[in-house]
Amino acid sequence: MKEGRCKLIFALDTSDKKKFVSWVDRTKDMVDFYKVGLTAFTALGNEALKILHRRKKNIFLDLKFFDIPNTMINASLSAAEQGVDIIDFHLLAGGGHLKDTVSGIKAVVREKKLKKPLLIGVTVLTSFREEDRIRPLVLNLAAAAKGSGLDGVVSSGREAAAIRRRFGKKFIIISPGIRLKPGGDDQKRVVRPKDVRKDADFIVVGRPIYTADKPRQVIASIMEELKQGK
Repeated sequence: MKEGRCKLIFALDTSDKKKFVSWVDRTKDMVDFYKVGLTAFTALGNEALKILHRRKKNIFLDLKFFDIPNTMINASLSAAEQGVDIIDFHLLAGGGHLKDTVSGIKAVVREKKLKKPLLIGVTVLTSFREEDRIRPLVLNLAAAAKGSGLDGVVSSGREAAAIRRRFGKKFIIISPGIRLKPGGDDQKRVVRPKDVRKDADFIVVGRPIYTADKPRQVIASIMEELKQGK
């Protein structure tokens, strides 16, 4: 992939609608992509997506679907009908289930003439500590994602280079667990933006932005690292 291609996704992990709207409006001139995860979606539902659509923003719906193929297909189609840009699945759902899910989604999206979201598999959460067994497991799961027809994976930046080498430049890599300084929370396998910018297509950042005294300055610092890698 080309240097400078990596993009920031701001994780809007709040159940408070006023805070959700405030964060979007405070950052919309700097950020194009936002993540709506379990916290925001269970509280605000589709209203969270509508808020972002009204501001013409891209959406990563991070609900980590993990169920039988029929249920994952129906949930994914509901998301596609809502116009989200990325949805994700737990890869532990199994290669066969995921292959059936991907085939089902593609067929109905074509039939209904919907925009197909990027279909992404979740490997190993960044809250797990780095151990010798994690990288082989991540690579095996990424192989399952590729074999199932998914567009890419969510993975720690610590595994991004190995995934890129093995699966090529068209395979999408989304890396959470991004920190500008070490320590202080439940994320264990963390990296700086500059460490992953050449391999990841997207980085997901939440707490380093919304817990900062000067969040816009943090976003600017992240963008600078993504651009220059200094």
